[in-house]
Amino acid sequence: MRLREFVENNVPVEAVRQVANWTTYGRIGLNGAVLGNLANAQADETYTLGRAIAYSVVALADGIDGSIVRLHSAGPTPEGAALDQEGDKAADYATDITLALKHRDPWPLLNLAVNVPRDYIVNGTRARLREAGLDAKAQKLGKYKTALKGITNTLAFSPVAEKAPIAIRGLRVGSAIMSIVSGVSFVRDANRQLSEAKQQPLRIVV
Repeated sequence: MRLREFVENNVPVEAVRQVANWTTYGRIGLNGAVLGNLANAQADETYTLGRAIAYSVVALADGIDGSIVRLHSAGPTPEGAALDQEGDKAADYATDITLALKHRDPWPLLNLAVNVPRDYIVNGTRARLREAGLDAKAQKLGKYKTALKGITNTLAFSPVAEKAPIAIRGLRVGSAIMSIVSGVSFVRDANRQLSEAKQQPLRIVV
């Protein structure tokens, strides 16, 4: 029996949603602990392997909560989906700001400057899709973007960033480009879905 079939038939949907929500809380809490540890670190201890390993757990855990809740066909509640999405974004923004301030490095702010408007547009698009009863889950490009951002920040916490800052900057530029490309792709696909469903196509006025 497949895991999804077992969960569907034997586990109450509210229990599945609760596990997913607590996974989200745990990931956000660990992210905050890593940032607090960095904020209180001495000047010669701002790049450490231990902190990078801890953050890698945060990065790897991203998406697990969504996978858990999708084990049940009912899926997440709107509140649970918002917790996952908004919690991730808040943690990402806090990470960029803390790295920039503690490492005295403006490059993390590049990702922040790209992701804040990108996320605002994508969130609005996703809300329109849900209102129309259409698929609003992340595309593969969005998942690749998240993975690249996780790798970049994991390395930024490590001694690698101190020894090879140019390489980390290159990853940040790549992450920013991937954010833009994935955002444009998501909005374009949303317009197509809305048009096919005879909804008013989303128009973004800049």
